[in-house]
Amino acid sequence: LYDVSAGLLSRGVISGMDMTPEAALTKMFVVLGGEANTAIASDKMQLNLKGEQRQSIFNLHFPGGQLDDEEETIVVKPTRAMVHGLDRFKPKQLQQSILRVMGLEPLDGKKGGLEFKVYIDLPDAKESTPNDGLNFLGQASKRYTPENPESVFLTVTEQVRSFVDNSHENSLTIVNTGRPFKWSKLQIACFADA
Repeated sequence: LYDVSAGLLSRGVISGMDMTPEAALTKMFVVLGGEANTAIASDKMQLNLKGEQRQSIFNLHFPGGQLDDEEETIVVKPTRAMVHGLDRFKPKQLQQSILRVMGLEPLDGKKGGLEFKVYIDLPDAKESTPNDGLNFLGQASKRYTPENPESVFLTVTEQVRSFVDNSHENSLTIVNTGRPFKWSKLQIACFADA
């Protein structure tokens, strides 16, 4: 939830949670030794596999994209299923969920505000869609300066408990309420007790 960690996350650093350095190194050897896909290996590093950490982070990844002058909304679907999803992720064990929108930049590259709303499993959402339903994940307003792409983190715990169950493919609808923008990474991080 902090700008420093947002910068690290947007650059591909993964959380070690409360693992000791020795456990993290050993886990990295085991995970990388058995998984050639680095994106999946990265997700496996955040799961409690043998009691090495108190919580797991289950990530639901969505593609980067943009909303230009022609589009008010875009619907995105996950790029792949949650690692060990149905086998390990239990919504009742969920402690917190964060929607992470990283690498935010206006299409014109000029400083100023970026504004949007996000809904889950509501593909027909638009700017006039109410913000009080359970499908509403949140509204963001971020000031952009050309030095760095921005990140927005929204707490979405109750919505994830209601909608993310690995029995259907979730979708996110992003509604532009400001000027055209793009993002590089979009994910829902689900922190669950091990």
